[in-house]
Amino acid sequence: MKPVHGGNIYDYQEDIVDYSSNINPRGLPPKIARAIKSHIGELAKYPDIKYRALKNKLADWQGVEPQQILLGNGAAELIYLVAELFRGKKAILPQPTFSEYQAALAAKNCQCKLIYRQEEDNFALPRDKMLAILNKEEIAGSFICRPNNPDGSLLAREKLLPLLEKCEYVVIDESFIEYLTREESESFIPLIEEQQKLIILRSLTKFYALPGLRLGYLIAPKPIVKKLAANQPPWPINTLAAEAGSLIPECKKYRQKTLTGFQKAKVSFQQQLAELPQIKIFPGEANFILVKLKTDDFTARDLQQSMVARGFLLRNCASFAGLNEKFFRLAVKEEADNLKLTKALKAVLEDK
Repeated sequence: MKPVHGGNIYDYQEDIVDYSSNINPRGLPPKIARAIKSHIGELAKYPDIKYRALKNKLADWQGVEPQQILLGNGAAELIYLVAELFRGKKAILPQPTFSEYQAALAAKNCQCKLIYRQEEDNFALPRDKMLAILNKEEIAGSFICRPNNPDGSLLAREKLLPLLEKCEYVVIDESFIEYLTREESESFIPLIEEQQKLIILRSLTKFYALPGLRLGYLIAPKPIVKKLAANQPPWPINTLAAEAGSLIPECKKYRQKTLTGFQKAKVSFQQQLAELPQIKIFPGEANFILVKLKTDDFTARDLQQSMVARGFLLRNCASFAGLNEKFFRLAVKEEADNLKLTKALKAVLEDK
């Protein structure tokens, strides 16, 4: 089955407010917007095929070496590159989670053993069950999203370390980790030297509102990066993406304002949603909220259609393994938009 994603606004009217994709509502950092405009003329030249400037900036920012970084046309491309390491092997995948992991592994003839997060545990990672399986079966490794998409759950970093001892590779997707105030203590990047089985995925499109530019990177031990790079076509990053990426480490004020505004907006949004008796929320730790309908009057698809008629697009989560037609996901946006969404949602729920 082809993976389903949020952000498909093109099937709807132009003025729809997109709550299905988890993009920073602040929009592009002004510094990056100016740089993109001023570098249009650079499109007449090929990018540096080694992307030295971009890698050096990212390496300094994250405290690693440039040779430990691999750039990609968004984190999605890197997922498929990493999946090549699992070709013909077995992987264990906790569900629900980002659908491209399973799709990428299946494309590489990797057998996926699915293990399910439980609603009663707020979809926490079933680490002990994973360890039990790893102790019995020969499994190459796993993809783990932190915080997890679509529920935002996050198991403490230290509790995941035993998994690395049992696997050939462990891929940690940190696409949403910058929304944590304790990012430094939860990110696996500081452990990259001591953990030679570790691959860390990072997206630059979500926090910095650049999904259309397609830019991501991974951090891994040098031998893994070298092996992955051998399977990557030349020039995966365009000139404008490379220029934008090199400026991201400098966007300190943007990051600070984003975190301050996000924390306030999410608390308020959760409080508003919690007042609606027809739904149950799973707050999580990312810039989105998983929601379950408690009524049998209609499904998330029905709700999605009704909300589209009111100018809002939400993410129907029925396509996530381990979820059903009662689940949907909402991005966290500016407080004014969140209030409008809540009022529209309340009206729809009460109208049924």
